[in-house]
Amino acid sequence: MRNLMTRRDSEFRVLALLEAGMPLDDERAATCRIFYHFAADGLSDPVFRSHLGEYYYWWRAAVTFAIIEDQRRGQFTGVDAHELSEILVGIAEGLGVQGIFDPDRMTPDILRRRMSQAIGKWRDRDPGTD
Repeated sequence: MRNLMTRRDSEFRVLALLEAGMPLDDERAATCRIFYHFAADGLSDPVFRSHLGEYYYWWRAAVTFAIIEDQRRGQFTGVDAHELSEILVGIAEGLGVQGIFDPDRMTPDILRRRMSQAIGKWRDRDPGTD
């Protein structure tokens, strides 16, 4: 995810940062399985829980930064970038979990499509429709 922050194309960055935590290919699926295996330790280990909290904080902050960059180009208008990053990271995480535990129905193509749909709901929306 850190490497994605160096990309200049912030539109790509939002989606790429969210997809980085999803099982969309063999490498990311393996990373997700390992992550969720060890994340269970965070339930009983306060130090590890703190590390996981920092990871999620960093993920949301990276997505927030990318959204703010897009807002400067007229996208994601009328939304709070921090709140939207919380929503989108939550969606990415949920889709990722479904992809790990139900890979036959929640295929990488479906996960990508759902994530793109979620982003699209806010990217080009009319702020006057709230």
